[in-house]
Amino acid sequence: MNTSEFAAIQNKTLEVLGRKLFFISGVPKSGTTWMQKALDAHPQISCAGEGHFFDILADLIGRSINIYNKDQLTLVAREVYEGKPYYPNVTDNDFHFLVATFIGLMLAKSGIKENAQHIGDKTPANTLMLGKIRSVFPEAKFIYVYRDGRDVAVSTYMHGQRNRGNQNLSKYIEPIAEKWVQYNRAAIEFGRKHKNALLMVSYEAMIEDFAKSFSDVLRFLGADDSMAAVEYCRASSSFEWLSGGRKPGEEDSFSFYRKGVVGDWKDYISANDLKSFNRIGGEMLEELGYETGENAATPPPLILPIHTDCFSVESRP
Repeated sequence: MNTSEFAAIQNKTLEVLGRKLFFISGVPKSGTTWMQKALDAHPQISCAGEGHFFDILADLIGRSINIYNKDQLTLVAREVYEGKPYYPNVTDNDFHFLVATFIGLMLAKSGIKENAQHIGDKTPANTLMLGKIRSVFPEAKFIYVYRDGRDVAVSTYMHGQRNRGNQNLSKYIEPIAEKWVQYNRAAIEFGRKHKNALLMVSYEAMIEDFAKSFSDVLRFLGADDSMAAVEYCRASSSFEWLSGGRKPGEEDSFSFYRKGVVGDWKDYISANDLKSFNRIGGEMLEELGYETGENAATPPPLILPIHTDCFSVESRP
């Protein structure tokens, strides 16, 4: 790579990092891809998916730096230069710089719109990395998509059936319930700590009234939330469009966009499995506004008192 090529890449990376960044997260099969597709359709927004910048990339960079500091610089300083090495240890700021630069490079290569003012990445695992992401990008905004954990369990099970086959739903229930609680708790606590940095949006609210929920998302980001923009994003990310023409409720078990409905868990989860889920996730279901019990319906959550310290989209009567 010559100097001019290096400068061009550097300038593009800096230009991208100078725009407004956001990160989408949530438990897998909660609607994060739907949110990503809807936002990416907006003329002022580019949003790619599954960069895994922090749970994989930053983690590996951090481990490498620790090894470099310990085994190279410290060892050499002690055994070669009598405690006075030429190079200092890599600092946290250096680490943040390396991670941010690489992310900016990858975002620049992702095909972002030339005039996009807001650039995002959707990676479900971001949920457990929210604090680390904020330490690198303190001005970034975060969108957390959540869904009834029982529907998440069924959707995850069906996704596993499609990819691996011969899966047992009962084996999914407890691990998914634990992960669902862990992710939701992480998002809630982050939102309480960092006021106005996190927006929580429920899958059910988007199903019930996409225009209202999505308008709130756009206002949160500071993007155009006109009726025309919202409708274009809705049409470009609708279940019918993404599934190739099927209506919500028309199931294709071989498609990533399987069914697109709320409350599907009632047709799949047995009474025993429901007890197992509620034992782990029952309190979180109630905290998020979902009904519990064997005969529970799954309406859009109405009031989410837990979000008094963070920006939240609610579905209201």
